[in-house]
Amino acid sequence: CAATMSGVYPGQAHENQDRFVARNYTVAEDGSKAALFGVFDGHGASGHTVAQFVCDRLAEGLRSVADTEAIIESFQRVDDLLEAEPDVPSVTSGTTACVLAIDAEDGVARVASLGDS
Repeated sequence: CAATMSGVYPGQAHENQDRFVARNYTVAEDGSKAALFGVFDGHGASGHTVAQFVCDRLAEGLRSVADTEAIIESFQRVDDLLEAEPDVPSVTSGTTACVLAIDAEDGVARVASLGDS
């Protein structure tokens, strides 16, 4: 269960720009079990679009990640995809990302954060 609420701007209706992911999965390479949790806080006029794009792509990119360097590379890869995507206005909008990946096999939790959240 997750709960978020949109920002408050006096006199303006504002779309909730928060996105989240919570997934259990099996790592394709070795069959190990893992879990991924992430919160994305969009900002700017199209922050909701950027946050959803990053949430979707980062979650997919991290599905087989088992080490810190691979998580960093996944963040960079998603940033590159975002820059190249003409339908997502990332020049004037963006998102933060806080991610927790838990490797159920070795009991190691890895945390990554990008932005000011």
